[in-house]
Amino acid sequence: MINFFNAPPSDEKEDLMELFKKANTSDPVRVLLNPVKPEAGSVSGLVEFESVAEASAALVLANHTVIPNPCKFGVL
Repeated sequence: MINFFNAPPSDEKEDLMELFKKANTSDPVRVLLNPVKPEAGSVSGLVEFESVAEASAALVLANHTVIPNPCKFGVL
């Protein structure tokens, strides 16, 4: 599993799965989003992979990927 944070609150599970696909990683098994308040500036959660090796490779390939954020404050 990979723990993520500071993702735009508008991101859906499918958007995060697409992010890993574009980074040429293994497909995630599932994406779990933590509950978010409507006024929240970011979202966090977990991305699950089949194995620790797949999760490690995905972390290396997708780490620090820039995600456009329409946050009204401009900074997370």
